[in-house]
Formats: sequence, structure tokens, C-alpha cells
Amino acid sequence: MFREFPTGSGIYLPVDVWGNPLEYSATADAMGRRVSATLKSRGPDGQPGTSDDISDSTFQINVAEVTPTGLVQGNLNFVITNATASPVTPAYSALITASYAGGFGTSGCIGLNIGQLNSAESKPLVQNFSSVFSSKLPIGKSVFVPTLYPNNTCNGGGMSSANNMTVFISDGLNAVFVNLPTINYTVNVP
Repeated sequence: MFREFPTGSGIYLPVDVWGNPLEYSATADAMGRRVSATLKSRGPDGQPGTSDDISDSTFQINVAEVTPTGLVQGNLNFVITNATASPVTPAYSALITASYAGGFGTSGCIGLNIGQLNSAESKPLVQNFSSVFSSKLPIGKSVFVPTLYPNNTCNGGGMSSANNMTVFISDGLNAVFVNLPTINYTVNVP
């Protein structure tokens, strides 16, 4: 049996099988996303707080089921080429952005260990990382983009980005593991 109960504000709430309005509440995280919701029935006697109420825990949606993790781990991949006439030892860093429905999050700044590049040398680099993002990633599609910065602080404009990588986040994850697309960058100024 499904009927609707008028609230007096022009909004109708669904009622339970005893004709009483269902109570619905939702909480949001700092990004404004609804991360948990509770649906509650007052039970056959229609009175709140009695033993026949259908418990909050029966219908509770857990925050971890909606935004399971902000921990992202994996590999950053680069090919750095030195196009100058002398050896260089670049001090670069990377930042990863994850975009998803309703927002985005960023990794912490990841310092890169490139070492010295001789003139005309191309050096492939794979660097492991583990970073807690600025906000937890919601269940569903997230698009990751790594960006290379010309310093070790991820300040200023990024120099180069890789292609987007789409990841589907499922519930119950402790961490998301990614092997990000390769960024190709050429050093033109020592």
C-alpha cells in the first residue's frame, strides 16, 4: 500500500502501510553532496519513539557507502626530455585532480624524483604515490588528470597534463588504485 500524505506546504510525503507519513532526513558533507539518508516509520501505533517503530538502522545509508574513500594510490608516469645543450636536474612536482558529478578533489602535491638529465636525453619515470584527496570520492565515475608543475610545490600554472583517465568508484573501498596516463614533457630552458 502506497499513499501520499499532505504536509500543508504543497509537498506530499509517502506514507507507510499504516497510513502514517514516513520521516526522511538527509545529511550533506562539506561539498553539499547528500552523503547519508534516513527513512523512518512510526510503526502500527503511529507514535514516535515506541517499540514498534521501524528503526533508523533498517534504512540507514552509511556515508562510507556513498563516499567510500579519499585515498588514491598508484603510479605517475612521465617521459622527460632534455632539449637544452647542457645537463639539467629539474625540480618538478605533480598534482592529480579528480572530477565527478557535483564537484572535484585534488591530491596533495607530489614531489618527483627525476635526477639529472643529460643533453638530448629522454628519461622515462614511474613514481609511486599515495595521497589523501581534499574530499572523499563519491560512488560512480571520477575522471583523473595528472598535471606537471615547474617547481616542487605545485604552485603557479601547470606545464603539462596527461590524457584523462576514468575510474568507477564502488562502495566499500579503502583506497583507489590507478596507473595514470603518461605525461610527456620537454625541458627547453635549463
